[in-house]
Amino acid sequence: MRPFASPLLASLAVLALVVAATGCTQRSTLEGPPDTKLSYSQVKALAEDTAKSNGIELSRYDEPVVRFDGGSAKKEWHVSFQMKSPTPPGGHFDVVVNDATSAAELHPGE
Repeated sequence: MRPFASPLLASLAVLALVVAATGCTQRSTLEGPPDTKLSYSQVKALAEDTAKSNGIELSRYDEPVVRFDGGSAKKEWHVSFQMKSPTPPGGHFDVVVNDATSAAELHPGE
């Protein structure tokens, strides 16, 4: 009687394990770009904490938009907050987060 797995099936099983193990060590794009120290959720939390510490009531704002700018030397995250509709003039602000230091800076709308 022949063994259950042929050499081809055994090779495929080994390949599947290697791919699975490699996938576990890579960062998900949902967490952020692979070359960043911070994840999207960490940046969002830092930006929200910065807004709250500046007296901003976030319940009046839509869900923020988080994007990473890796082209600059600083590698910064930009988090944009837009007031819920109808948006008055100046009803927005941005928080810039430095990826290396986690320092956050509020930029009010004008």
